[in-house]
Amino acid sequence: MVFDKNTESKWFHAFKNFTRPTLEAVDSIIRSRVMPKTLILHSDIAFMFMRKALFYINSANDNGDHAIALSLLRQCSDPLFIVECGITKSASGQAALEYWVNTPDVKIGNVRKQYAEKIWGQRRGEILGMSWNMFFSDFYSAIQDYAHYNPKMLQWTFTVDALLNDSDSNMLFQTSLWKYNPENATRITLYQSVIVYALARSVCDYEFKTKSWNKDIEKLLDKYEEGLSESKLIRKPVIWKNELLGLTFDLPSTR
Repeated sequence: MVFDKNTESKWFHAFKNFTRPTLEAVDSIIRSRVMPKTLILHSDIAFMFMRKALFYINSANDNGDHAIALSLLRQCSDPLFIVECGITKSASGQAALEYWVNTPDVKIGNVRKQYAEKIWGQRRGEILGMSWNMFFSDFYSAIQDYAHYNPKMLQWTFTVDALLNDSDSNMLFQTSLWKYNPENATRITLYQSVIVYALARSVCDYEFKTKSWNKDIEKLLDKYEEGLSESKLIRKPVIWKNELLGLTFDLPSTR
């Protein structure tokens, strides 16, 4: 399959248009919550971490540093659950925050395991044919592989420029390191968009209403879902470990 950036335009443009209102809505909800100030503070700090990571992912991607962008994506995904607990109306969200704040040395993965079914498991609808809990359980399992530098990162540092033949008719790949690769960049943006989309659906569940968050935003989310289901970068059924390894590969013309 040949990568065609145009086939990804529907979800991409929807994502670009709902990102800012989503982040603004989440910020407003967290700061207006009626719960202990310590829990609000922890939710807010997690959210600030996410926003900064989202910004630097864009910078790394634009520079062709896709392996760095992927590692930042891993760091960006961790606070997502804490942020969602901070904006859910469910009592389970506050309980999860209390557990996070009051349990020394607790790992975010343990918080997710204990409360994911109560938070994501109660969400309406599904994503790419999977329940929210199943989808993110698989997502986090896959992205965990990129928590540290390892050989799996290599594919995100190389771009194949040409296919060559040597005197013995062996195929040789001419590659560049740390070069902007449109497919790598688009894939990382897609994973990034899933994180922001999860926040947007939390805002919908919260039934948040302001001038900046209205039915037009929710129409964008529907358009995003359509684009995601039509994406050529995601095979169905979704297995995130495969998607984080399964780049399409179109052989350049032989020189």
